[in-house]
Amino acid sequence: MNSYSMQAQYLLGIREDLLVNQYTINLALYELGNVIWKECFVFKSMTPPQAHELIDALSQLLDLMKLISIKNISHDIMNKALQLGITYYDAAYAHIAEIKNLVLVTEDKRLINTLKKKSRIRIATLEDIK
Repeated sequence: MNSYSMQAQYLLGIREDLLVNQYTINLALYELGNVIWKECFVFKSMTPPQAHELIDALSQLLDLMKLISIKNISHDIMNKALQLGITYYDAAYAHIAEIKNLVLVTEDKRLINTLKKKSRIRIATLEDIK
């Protein structure tokens, strides 16, 4: 068994309890897929079979979550992005957290700082939720 099989097992086992019935937006798999693509294609830190295995594991994890479409709230998201000076992409997550009264979990320090200064959105890091 290669190291990504172990990583996939880790993701599917230990992290599962943190994700069940939690919310994310339908862009999450695209973001995760791009990270895996970059690790495989650009940085050569994994093989294509490892990349496929990892995206499969992450897809299974996302299946445990409640996916929210941003299709009908694109204007609200754009307003949030312009108001806070953050990317549309980050604003999508922030807007959902705000309207659903959820905690936004992120490791993006710049986003954390901006949201703390300019909004009342509750924020946590992965360390905070362990």
